[in-house]
Amino acid sequence: MYTRVPRSLIERLKHVPVAYRAALGARRLIGTVRPPRTVPGVPGRVHPNDTMIDGFDATSGQRYTATGEATVDQLLALAQDQLGPGAATARWLELGCGYGRLMRQLVQRVPSERVVGADIDAQGVRFCEAELGVTGIVCDRPPDELELPTADVLFAVSVISHLDADLVDAVLRLVVRTVAPGGIAVLSTHGPSTLAHLEGYGPSWPALHDELAADLACQGWAHRTYTGLGRAYGLTWHDPEFLLARIRTLAGDALADVEVHRRGLEAHQDLYVLRFAPEPRPAT
Repeated sequence: MYTRVPRSLIERLKHVPVAYRAALGARRLIGTVRPPRTVPGVPGRVHPNDTMIDGFDATSGQRYTATGEATVDQLLALAQDQLGPGAATARWLELGCGYGRLMRQLVQRVPSERVVGADIDAQGVRFCEAELGVTGIVCDRPPDELELPTADVLFAVSVISHLDADLVDAVLRLVVRTVAPGGIAVLSTHGPSTLAHLEGYGPSWPALHDELAADLACQGWAHRTYTGLGRAYGLTWHDPEFLLARIRTLAGDALADVEVHRRGLEAHQDLYVLRFAPEPRPAT
């Protein structure tokens, strides 16, 4: 029988680092012995460690699928707009593929041999390889030391929304190295508007509202770590003007344009669309 740990208990555990780390270890161990399972309304099997699904009932499955479908529809439309006829043969890469919430929708519309999934979670990567037929890459080194396959479309949904400023810059440099000339990258992060709804991240977050707002106003970003998981991983907010400027600085001439759609991802996170310049044509 599969059960979900109540979110209230998870939040309490986060304040006890030793207990929280032990719980994470136990969850990963369970994922190695329990097989993936079929969930009503979800294409393909779901891994027991997939935290993006609320439960294994039909309602949870339908919600998981609906949000994934909507995001992939958005990505496909952006790719078509950027690549035109080239979208039909585009190489796709998801940075932060997890256990395939988005990838399982993508491979229904794009041949799996043209899709790569990359993540720091080796268990998630291997699951996506086995279940979805994609190429998997375990990100087992810092971003500045990684070399990923060239992609025409790269997307990283809710990745930089968890990282501190140094890691965000490193991920942006990785994106610039990976996207082909004329390609597109789509990233998401928390914007200032989500500070009005901090209760959605857990009961401990609303008390941090004024601190986070002050950080955003002062330096353009705010980050607080998850208890017991190191300084670099937690929740992150970005002021759009700050992040747009950072992207332009790090991408340089490789970038043709960048735009932000506020609350453009599931009416929640801000969506950044990086359009890369085509290769210069030889002089005639």
